[in-house]
Amino acid sequence: MVEEFARKASARATVSLDPNVRPTLASKDDYRVARWCEWADILKLSDDDLEFLLPGTSLEHACDLWHAAGARLIVITRGARGALVSLDGERAQVAAPRVDVVDTVGAGDSFTAGLLHHLGGQGLLGGRLDALDLESAVAAAAFAARVAALTCSVPGADPPWADRLAADD
Repeated sequence: MVEEFARKASARATVSLDPNVRPTLASKDDYRVARWCEWADILKLSDDDLEFLLPGTSLEHACDLWHAAGARLIVITRGARGALVSLDGERAQVAAPRVDVVDTVGAGDSFTAGLLHHLGGQGLLGGRLDALDLESAVAAAAFAARVAALTCSVPGADPPWADRLAADD
């Protein structure tokens, strides 16, 4: 049902997918990432998700597979090591801000929210990401990394409000 809705919406909306892998709740076969990339514009996942889905596969090779399946923007978060941004196979690394980690709950969702917020603020959402270039994707991922880092600096899944992000500029 959700997949059918997302597939239909992809004709007129930007679709972002985070498989949010939970090995204790679902098997690897339940995560049909390549099929989902047929209609997803953005695929965001963690390096832990990748290791579960494609054990031993390099970040770059995984990106190539999912680009070939249809996703334009792939972001693989790597915790304190930052993130890999891949737009149609053109890649860049984004550093993770230094932060005293209190709790990582919600970091991935905060990253995705920050990524989408920044892309939306630049007028890049609402379609197939046709106007997106690597520089803009990297800027969005850097903003998202700040959002996730601030989320990790407090207990619980408590992402920062806009005024907190502005105060850290």
